[in-house]
Amino acid sequence: MLHSLLFSADGDPMLCSRYVKTYKYCLERNAGAPVMPNFFSGSRGLAGLARRSVTILRILTGQINLTQGIGSANTSLAFFGGCLYALDESDLPYTMHVDPATGDISTVGRCDFKGRLVRAMTAHPKKDPVTEELFAFSYRPMPPFLTYFRFDPSGNKSGDVPIFSVKQASLMHDFAITENYVLFNDIQVVMKPMEILLGNGLPFGYDASKVPRLGVLPRYAVNESEIRWFEIPGFNVFHSINAWEEEGANGEKYLVLVAPVMLSVEHSLEQVELLHTCVQMVRINLDTGVVSRKPLSVGNLDLGVIHPSYMGRRNRYAYLAIGNPWPQVSGVAMLDYLVLERPVSILGRPGPMLWGGPFHSGTARSTSVLVANC
Repeated sequence: MLHSLLFSADGDPMLCSRYVKTYKYCLERNAGAPVMPNFFSGSRGLAGLARRSVTILRILTGQINLTQGIGSANTSLAFFGGCLYALDESDLPYTMHVDPATGDISTVGRCDFKGRLVRAMTAHPKKDPVTEELFAFSYRPMPPFLTYFRFDPSGNKSGDVPIFSVKQASLMHDFAITENYVLFNDIQVVMKPMEILLGNGLPFGYDASKVPRLGVLPRYAVNESEIRWFEIPGFNVFHSINAWEEEGANGEKYLVLVAPVMLSVEHSLEQVELLHTCVQMVRINLDTGVVSRKPLSVGNLDLGVIHPSYMGRRNRYAYLAIGNPWPQVSGVAMLDYLVLERPVSILGRPGPMLWGGPFHSGTARSTSVLVANC
């Protein structure tokens, strides 16, 4: 569901809440019950087998048309090329319209960008505040497991750059950009689609033998020939906050990434209340290949955002949700990268617990305007 709040000079604010009318939503609304499979619940045992059998029967009889998508378009929003999109990484984006006079929200439809986007894309694309380009990727359980692409300021999609150096499908939920590079997190949460068919649970699992990697690719690359992979043990990241480039005193080139790291990644899909995420800063010396990292906060923080004008550029402040424990959110914190002794300022702790949703900061520094994204 999307929400808009319209402010006018001579009247009260007007709130509008609308469901994104995805194919999944319309199908289940008309059926009066859940129809699409949920791969993150109800997948085990005989009951799970029965649900999967019913789903397969519905597909074979034409009751479910998988070519229309299975996503909910409920993860995030992106505005680029003059259009607003509702995003979910299991589907194509949905174009949305907000009436500037009334604030009313309507669903325009599923968008494949004139046939150039043929598979689902990340729900966390990155918009460069200077060039107004949008950078994105998709991942899937078959080679190429990772595909990178971008959009020009008018919303025209580039060609795909398949990344065949990713040898195993992993849960690449988010990534980061700098002025010249894109950074991909290849983590220990891997895709296991056969587990669903065998009735063993989730299509994702924890691979203890895998060493997490950070991939660095020039952001205007036309193939993967220039990608570099850096192994960073224990660096399991779902969400990235920001990344930028720095130059050392002797002219050496560095990449800096700030991201919440899952310290107990084996609990990231089940028993999520045991998951703890702390924000860390990683520095990569592009000349020597040496990687260093340091904690910025020991608090249980994630779902971070920054002022969008600093995307891909050096920034100092981030705003994050406080897990207490996950998936419960008990407040919002402002993180100052430069104050390691006491980096976190609590901006608010509401009475009842908040569930889900990142928070958005409206300014670059300490004053914040919070908008929940449901």
